[in-house]
Amino acid sequence: MPNKLLRTVDSLLIRSLGLRYALLTRDWMIHERMRFLVDRITHESGPIRVLDAGCGSGLALLYLHWYQRSKVSSYLGLDLDTRKLRTRYEFVGIPHTFKDIDLDSSWDFGQFDLVFCSEVLEHLSEDARLFSRLCCHLSENGTLLITTPHKEFVRRNAAKFPGFDAVRPTQDGGHVRMGYVPGELEQMANANGLAAVGKVWLGEMGHKELSGREAKRKQGDYPNTSRYNLRWLRRINSSDRREPDNCWTLAMAFRRTRAMESQELSSAKAS
Repeated sequence: MPNKLLRTVDSLLIRSLGLRYALLTRDWMIHERMRFLVDRITHESGPIRVLDAGCGSGLALLYLHWYQRSKVSSYLGLDLDTRKLRTRYEFVGIPHTFKDIDLDSSWDFGQFDLVFCSEVLEHLSEDARLFSRLCCHLSENGTLLITTPHKEFVRRNAAKFPGFDAVRPTQDGGHVRMGYVPGELEQMANANGLAAVGKVWLGEMGHKELSGREAKRKQGDYPNTSRYNLRWLRRINSSDRREPDNCWTLAMAFRRTRAMESQELSSAKAS
């Protein structure tokens, strides 16, 4: 009962305060991934149909409503259980739908101009199968955005924090792999006729914050926490170069190679 009450209050505050409340209560690493999404849409021509595969708490829809509502024509969020999201985001003006879907199953919802899949692939044994399904949902000139844990960051920090690189032996909701390096995502993209058009390193983190997160994890708390958000907000617009070795998240954008070739040909003719 207490948890249900907390969820109800949380939904009410999301509806009344929107992103301002989310910035105080959701982990800054999640916010960085959402900013990657909205920043990418800034460079796309609208109107844009968005597919959010593995939408979680639906924060991507809130970000799109806050920053890109004039560009987004529709949004579809997929996850195992989206019932609470349907009422939580009733106030959002973007035409949107949530569907209860096991991403590991066969599903088809047509084509989209932008497909977003954040922190999902590392949970699935058949990651290449999901990657292919995401590609099948791309329109001819569509863009696929992927974020995953950065495998090298995880591997390196496992030497300092035993168990940091732990994975599940079977697919049960946890991580079945540590993450990815750019070449691994590019290989899956190339196999589906896509090529990388962008790469961003997110989740830059020092030893002190990582130690604090690990301490909470060992106490049984979920490692994502909003306690470090203020520090992140202070550096959010920093132009300092990020060191990949210190970044927990790898974010990449992909497009169809034939669409890229067509665009290059058009540009050449115009010049």
